[in-house]
Amino acid sequence: MNALTNSCKAVFFDVGGTLLTPHPSVGALYAHHAARFGMHIDPQQTQQAFKQAFARSKPHRLDCEKEEKAWWIAIVKDTIHQLTPLRQFDAFFESVWNAFAQADAWRMFDDVIPALRAGKARGLHIGIVSNWDSRLPVLLRNLKLDHYIDSLSVSAQLGAAKPDGHIFKHALHQAGCLPREALHIGDLIKEDYYGAQQAGIVPVLIKRFGMCDSTYTCINSLTKLFG
Repeated sequence: MNALTNSCKAVFFDVGGTLLTPHPSVGALYAHHAARFGMHIDPQQTQQAFKQAFARSKPHRLDCEKEEKAWWIAIVKDTIHQLTPLRQFDAFFESVWNAFAQADAWRMFDDVIPALRAGKARGLHIGIVSNWDSRLPVLLRNLKLDHYIDSLSVSAQLGAAKPDGHIFKHALHQAGCLPREALHIGDLIKEDYYGAQQAGIVPVLIKRFGMCDSTYTCINSLTKLFG
């Protein structure tokens, strides 16, 4: 893996599942905020309800800043509706919406800061390429990750979501390098691995949970990039 990073000028990172994961879980956070508005729900049942609501949601709208909030409202409303009568939903949603822009709603994986520091020490351009809504820049600042990051390519701000090549082209333009001079690390096969590959960028799949598949260039820790 060192051979890959030694020959590149830029390293792009996905965010969710690669750098961060919800803490302690989406279900637990929803349950905590719901209780403030008279809705008492079980965190584990809420987690399952969220997964179901997310799976049956309309096509991904994190590629449009104008519509992203309406997209999330529909998912959260579907989640809660499966569990309990909706009470003060608008206030509850705003509470949850704001919470997920805060650092304490997320856990950063232990290898993230060492990897970002190592990349910066090598003089690499560090970029974010993420299917995320417009809260991401604020979240990265709250997590104190922004000073490690040279560029942001966020789907909601660009109108294109991975695996669409436009978001990768934007990242390359920001980095000022050719596709073959960049790596993209992410946890999803279609969006991250094949999306980057189709854009001519060297793809690396990170498996935070479970075994790596020899079909892909795969790592289970970001320390493998530079260590």
